[in-house]
Amino acid sequence: RIHEDLEIDLIHSVGSFAVQINFKDECSDKEIKNRIKKLEEIYTEGDIITAGEYVETMVGVVDTLNSVKLLIIAVVVIVVMLVTVLMELSFITKEKSEIAILKAMGFKKSSIIKWHALRFVIITVIASLLAILLSYPATYLSITPIFKMMGAYFGVKYKINFLEIGLIYPLMILAVSIISATITALYTNK
Repeated sequence: RIHEDLEIDLIHSVGSFAVQINFKDECSDKEIKNRIKKLEEIYTEGDIITAGEYVETMVGVVDTLNSVKLLIIAVVVIVVMLVTVLMELSFITKEKSEIAILKAMGFKKSSIIKWHALRFVIITVIASLLAILLSYPATYLSITPIFKMMGAYFGVKYKINFLEIGLIYPLMILAVSIISATITALYTNK
């Protein structure tokens, strides 16, 4: 590995294992794709890939990490479902007399079930928002020191999928909470 400040002629990169090209300006993804096309015209041999793609091919753990991610998601969904069911059963047991009074006052079974499910919706939304806000700094606090131990002293740019973290996973957890709480709240009919 050659020092980053060393100016070399592009012809000397032929035959080397890999060449890393750092752009000195902050450019958009579209501009990076245009530059990659220009580099492919210059270098007809080999592949021009981004640093992330290079790490994926060299380290080869992306598929494993995706499998682990899916396993963790499955475990989290099961845990959320179990906790929701157990808490709702606990609430029903503790609030038996309140539920009876509501029924005696004329509240419909459906409104009592909605009320019980709504509690879990509110808590799930608050917990999801808190998790979204804390996920970004927690990533830097927990993962960056590991990369620094491996030599990345100037930091690592993380590719965080905001669609998954901010929308897909919270909605999935919310759906599991609503379904679990609603089905369990059906016990209020007894």
